[in-house]
Amino acid sequence: MGVVCAPTDEEAEYVGSTYRAMGRRLRLGVRGPLPAPEEALRELAEGPSRPFEREGEWPRLFVGGPDKVRAELTAMAQALGLDEIMAVTITHEHATRVRSLRASGRGLRPHARED
Repeated sequence: MGVVCAPTDEEAEYVGSTYRAMGRRLRLGVRGPLPAPEEALRELAEGPSRPFEREGEWPRLFVGGPDKVRAELTAMAQALGLDEIMAVTITHEHATRVRSLRASGRGLRPHARED
């Protein structure tokens, strides 16, 4: 599951633009390095943000602040009877990826199971 989490929904959307632009590039057959958010936002503004993307029952990418990400992942996990979710975070900078993973972990920690 793709997850991009930041302190606020707005910041997560900004950071998540890299992930969305990468997906768009892959669907269009364009290869190259991950774009910085500024470049990603420009690319996404040039055309449909989700060309060729199949709509399904559940999104493949969850983007938002800890509360939003927790609510969406929890709803999906409960509906599907999941007890584990593997998150993949793709961002332009390593430090941003680490912050995203930490923020999503903080958001989900109240629901973590103690074994």
